[in-house]
Amino acid sequence: MLDIDCELKILLTRLAELRLPCALCGGLAMAVHGHPRATFDIDLVALGGSASAIAQAARALGFTLNAAPMKLAGGRVEITRVSKASPAADDDVLPLDILALDSAIENEMRFEETEWEGIPLRVVDRASLIRLKQLRDSAQDRADIEKIRS
Repeated sequence: MLDIDCELKILLTRLAELRLPCALCGGLAMAVHGHPRATFDIDLVALGGSASAIAQAARALGFTLNAAPMKLAGGRVEITRVSKASPAADDDVLPLDILALDSAIENEMRFEETEWEGIPLRVVDRASLIRLKQLRDSAQDRADIEKIRS
């Protein structure tokens, strides 16, 4: 079974080595902001046009299963999904969603710098996390927004 924390640490370490700017968002960012919940994927905002390079770096780390790009907010957010399959025969798959934002949305984003497992971590701040979740607007996103605001 794939360990999301271990995979995140390996991925963030590699992205830092390559100096690829990104920020954690999604369910894992909820945990950073004090609202842990179950999540089965890693979500990163690619900054400064780094989405393609992040996907390439992830593929080198075993995230070799590709999905068709997804678009949100009238195409203002494009999500590249690459997934890593467990080497065991347990059918475990860990998706990595890489969000490329249009420049207007990216310029609105604010970040917090912290450290996690001994490595630097940039995470979208609470207001930016709410903004991203409003763009997707799923039932889970609405529940997350409620938790962040409480």
